[in-house]
Amino acid sequence: LFTENNPVVAGFAVGNDVGFVNSACSRYKLPFIEFQAFDVEKILSQFYGEKRKLKDWFSFFASDAEGLQFHNSADDAHATMLCLKYFCRDNKKEVFEIFESHKDLFVSSQQMVEQARERDKKKRLKEKIERFHNRSNKNPTYTTVLNQNFELDSSMCRTPSDLERSLKLVHKIYENGGILRRHLRSGTENEKGGYVIFANETSEQAKSVVDKRFLFAITEKELLSILE
Repeated sequence: LFTENNPVVAGFAVGNDVGFVNSACSRYKLPFIEFQAFDVEKILSQFYGEKRKLKDWFSFFASDAEGLQFHNSADDAHATMLCLKYFCRDNKKEVFEIFESHKDLFVSSQQMVEQARERDKKKRLKEKIERFHNRSNKNPTYTTVLNQNFELDSSMCRTPSDLERSLKLVHKIYENGGILRRHLRSGTENEKGGYVIFANETSEQAKSVVDKRFLFAITEKELLSILE
């Protein structure tokens, strides 16, 4: 089906399905299948301005489930086809018109390969950072942040490049006598509990969270200017 007659594939939340095809090819040492699939979930949520499960979308379009058993792969595929059919009917468009005008909603097998690589890279970098958690350097090269506690904000961990910078920063903190914590204990009004490191200037919401925990907020740039 994927390799003959240049078919157009559609699915609901199709990224995982494309990823499973990639994984199967890898697992059984089969040739990589280059194809792309249209994401019906995205067109529905984009057009109607809300996210729903496949079962709920089907109920939205048709009151009768026609004996479909959801979470059964064959029935889910059939329900996805019907949802796309009803969407075309309501918009008075042919399905290929929908595909042509929403090319950005196709997910390719190559995209999923790149996403998988990015996930693996993020996982490896996070594991390296985690090795520094709660580690105290007994003989630090410098003492600019000796015995001070730090926590990485989520803004420091979003992409592989963020994590690569964070790993270098964490290593500098360790060399300067500081300690990285997974989650800082809240301080008190008289004694702050440590520093939360943000990628850039912190938002008002983030500042309020830090203030409630009686912690300091510091940006990556500000911290780097302190460290040796």
